Amino acid sequence: MGKNLKCYEHPTLDAVGVCSICGKGICDKCEVEIGGKLYCKSDADKTFGTQRAKAPTVPAPPAIPSRAAKGGVGPLPFVGIIFCILGLFIFPPVFWSLAVIVSHIAQKRVTARPDYSRLDYLICVIPEAAGALLLVWWVFTMIPLISQFLEYMFGHF
Repeated sequence: MGKNLKCYEHPTLDAVGVCSICGKGICDKCEVEIGGKLYCKSDADKTFGTQRAKAPTVPAPPAIPSRAAKGGVGPLPFVGIIFCILGLFIFPPVFWSLAVIVSHIAQKRVTARPDYSRLDYLICVIPEAAGALLLVWWVFTMIPLISQFLEYMFGHF
């Protein structure tokens, strides 16, 4: 507020605003904010009742930072795990390749943050490694099948 406007209750304190009803200057000790508007205590009592105006403000408890608030790992590693599981039933090379790709992207995002933890890193690396191992296993199980198919179709070569 202006330099000259003082609180009507505390003349030595500068006003932080004016009452929305009477227009008196009010300091931060006297102000009552309701619905985004400032009121002096007497007008707040008259307009909204003494319960509302005199209710002490209780500070909110400090928030406990969650893994998501600190950055977390996001959904990508869990999508990688889902792709690994889906690959057990349908289109193994497609889903397992997607698991590797998605988990690798998550790993790069996590390691780019300066505050990442080993757990964050492991959550990203496990589906990536699982997808890669499943792909290698699939290739080695398919080689004999492909060779049998080629022998059946074209004879011994």
